[in-house]
Amino acid sequence: MMKKQIYQIFSPLLVVLLVGCAEQNQDKFKERAGLEAEENAKAEQLANEKRSMEMETDLSKLHNLYEAIRGNYMGQYKVGKEGFTIRFSIEPTLGRYEGRRIRTISEVENDLLNLKLTIRETTSSQSDPDLTFGCLFSDAKVIAARGQIVLVSEDCKQSFDIYLRLTDLAKAPIDSESAEAAKQASEGQLKSLENIVVLQRSVFKDTENKVFLKKLIL
Repeated sequence: MMKKQIYQIFSPLLVVLLVGCAEQNQDKFKERAGLEAEENAKAEQLANEKRSMEMETDLSKLHNLYEAIRGNYMGQYKVGKEGFTIRFSIEPTLGRYEGRRIRTISEVENDLLNLKLTIRETTSSQSDPDLTFGCLFSDAKVIAARGQIVLVSEDCKQSFDIYLRLTDLAKAPIDSESAEAAKQASEGQLKSLENIVVLQRSVFKDTENKVFLKKLIL
């Protein structure tokens, strides 16, 4: 009888203790899971920030290259006895990001995708000032590994291959310096590109003109 009474007294208490322990264990499990989730989120954020900063470095090099190319260039060539003056105006489509906030990967990717060159080409006859024609290329990209810009458009009756130059030596092979010029500009060693060589082709004639252009000082 006494044992039964003791059991009746302590049985509810035991249930309460067991429930309390279970709830504590559940709370600890939730707390541990929350801490792990927080640590995983921080690790992922740090990895994304590291990747973003690496991409910002690549973007900065591309800005260096495009800023070195930016400017107005002029050169002359002949077709038979007719002389022509050709000009290229080159401008990057985007400026640099100046903020201090670490940008997201998608933000940097967007700049890498949309950083291009707007290039306006104008050719005029030296004997007839009224004879002027040209083309606009709004999404040009530099092939950095070759230091080359390929300009082709359905709206233009001419196509152009632009090669970057370190010197104005006319006898040097057209692409002998282009890759090195692009490399030096990307690394920030070459702040301004002063010379380019252009191969000009017409859709009307199977001919090619090689033109040396120098950057104009405005």
